[in-house]
Amino acid sequence: MKALAIIAIGLGSLIALYNWATVYLSWRTKKFVSSIPIFGALFLGLGLIFFEKTRYYALLCLVADYGTLILIASLPRLIKEECKTSNFNLIQTFAGKSKCTEYVLKLYKKGLFVIKVEVEPSQRVNGHGAKISQFGFIGKWEEDKGTIELKEYDGNRKAKLIESNGKYLVKEANYPIDRQYKYDFLDGIEFISLNKKKIRNKEFTR
Repeated sequence: MKALAIIAIGLGSLIALYNWATVYLSWRTKKFVSSIPIFGALFLGLGLIFFEKTRYYALLCLVADYGTLILIASLPRLIKEECKTSNFNLIQTFAGKSKCTEYVLKLYKKGLFVIKVEVEPSQRVNGHGAKISQFGFIGKWEEDKGTIELKEYDGNRKAKLIESNGKYLVKEANYPIDRQYKYDFLDGIEFISLNKKKIRNKEFTR
C-alpha cells in the first residue's frame, strides 16, 4: 500500500507540475494551453492521506494543483451560468424545421435565449470542405406586442419572430453579407410554440 501511495504522490505531483507549466506556456505562446483538473489534486491528496505525518497537509493539494485550483475558482461562475439556462428559469420553448435542419429556441428569464440546431445531412461551412452537424446561438431577447426580438448573437445579428395564426415567422437582419455558406441563416424559418401560455409579462425580460 505504501508503494501505491508513493506512486499516487509522484503521479499527482507530475500532473500538478504540468498544470503549472500550462500557465507559462499560455503566456509564452500567447495561446491557451489547457490544464488537467482534479486528477493531480486527487492522486496527490490520496497519497498524502496514507502517511500519518502528511495526512494533515492533504488539503493543500487543492492549491498545489493549478488545474484543480482554477476549476474551484470558476465553480461559482459555472454554477451561475448553468442556473441561467435551467428549467426553473425557462419561460417558453419553440421548435422550427427547414429542409435539413431542426431548431429549438428557448427563452429564459432575464432576457436570455438559446438556439440549438441539428443539421442532417451535415452542411458545408467553408470552401475547404468542412461540414457542420450542429451549432447554436446565445443572446438576448425581448417581447413587444406579440413580436419577439432576438439580438446580441453572432456579432450584431438581429431577428424578429412575428406571430401569425399561432406560428412565428423569423425575419432576420444584419446577416454577414460576405458569408458564402448560409447554413445558419434564420430568415424565413417558421417556429411553433411548444408551450400553451403566451408571453405576457415584460418583467421576464428585465
